Amino acid sequence: MPDYRYFVDENPGFAIRGNDSAPDFKRLGLKDSIARVQARWVLPIGAAKSEDFSLSRRAILPEQSQPRLSLNPRQSGVSSIRFEWEQHKRDFVESDTATDSGSDVFRLRFDWDNTGSRLIPTSGGRVRLSSQWGSNEGSNGQWRLYDGSVSGFFQIPVSQHWAKQQVLALNLYAAHTPTWDPPSAQNRPPAYLGARLGGLMRLRGYRGSRFYDRSSWVYSAEYRLIPRWQPLANVLGKLGYRVPWWQLTFFADSGRVAPDFDLREFHRNMKTTAGLGLRILAEGLLIRIDFAHSEEESATLVAIDQTF
Repeated sequence: MPDYRYFVDENPGFAIRGNDSAPDFKRLGLKDSIARVQARWVLPIGAAKSEDFSLSRRAILPEQSQPRLSLNPRQSGVSSIRFEWEQHKRDFVESDTATDSGSDVFRLRFDWDNTGSRLIPTSGGRVRLSSQWGSNEGSNGQWRLYDGSVSGFFQIPVSQHWAKQQVLALNLYAAHTPTWDPPSAQNRPPAYLGARLGGLMRLRGYRGSRFYDRSSWVYSAEYRLIPRWQPLANVLGKLGYRVPWWQLTFFADSGRVAPDFDLREFHRNMKTTAGLGLRILAEGLLIRIDFAHSEEESATLVAIDQTF
């Protein structure tokens, strides 16, 4: 990307941008490369202990029934462990100089998806816990990051003839970097891998990695509506695409970063974004389009899958 808008700093990739930092940008060149290998082990408990269990059989249509759930992971939900290795490099180029940053990252993730559908859950919740450790290029040391996410889904009764499904979705995400070295970039991850807020997933009205510090905390809420009116089926159907439903979403995010994992500090001067989103299921793939607004700017985000 030869004309990338990045934050003003002498140390691109590792600069701290706290909750009160100014949104000052400059334009520079960016070369970004990612290589990733991952494996997932679905544990033989809960829904997966059934001999005919298959992830592909989970509900993806609002007309499909979703199973009753319990709070015992041995009896309910899909539990899995994911292993990942990632090599992420970014070269920031300005004038005739270049600043390289990058890290080799290993991740171990536990996921308990206690819902009846990955795409349109109507009840239950999901817990995701992760431990990450990385080795930075050059002399920037090694680091470790812990993060976790808890989601809950609550169905709103559908009495109107115009709605197929209404759901309130809530999420809490937190991250902490115990190896953080305050006076230097030693033993902390690059901003695009650390405890960051902004971009596609959290505080969506801000630019990616707009806020970056040792720890982060953010709440998200979404009202998700699948209407009975389906104008996309005929339009995209003529092009050969199957679009069984689309979803309208109203969302809000509120959170902040901090130099320490302090609950009182997290809830001071929180940053907030709000917006409107569209979800379109096309050929089994969920396309997400979010229009988000913050006090600094507005953004249009396009991605795959739900935010949580």
